[in-house]
Order: sequence, then C-alpha cells, then structure tokens
Amino acid sequence: MSDKIEITCPRCKFQWKQSLQELEKLETIYKTADAKPGLEKYRARCPQDGTYIVIEITEEGKHG
Repeated sequence: MSDKIEITCPRCKFQWKQSLQELEKLETIYKTADAKPGLEKYRARCPQDGTYIVIEITEEGKHG
C-alpha cells in the first residue's frame, strides 16, 4: 500500500499526492481513555501557490 495521500489546496484548488514522510509532522495526539485511534497532524505546502495546509490523519486512516 502506498503511503501517499491526496491533498487539495483550499485556496487555489490544486491537487497533488505526497508521501507522509515528506510532510512536516506537527503533533501526535494519543487517545488512551477509549478505543479510538490516535490523531497525527502534518503540514503541507501547496506547490502551486505556497499556501500552508494542516492535514489531520487518524491511525485508522493510515492503515485502512
């Protein structure tokens, strides 16, 4: 399975795919009180207009 995710710039609507390893990881939020997966936040920069975008990905979304 590819670890590339599809990203759409909210400003110019440009779409591209980028690997999670290429993105800047901002934070990881672990959920321990319940069975919900953790949340990771990444920052991407639109190659078209330079807009920074924060992307939230759950552990569940990364694996399936």
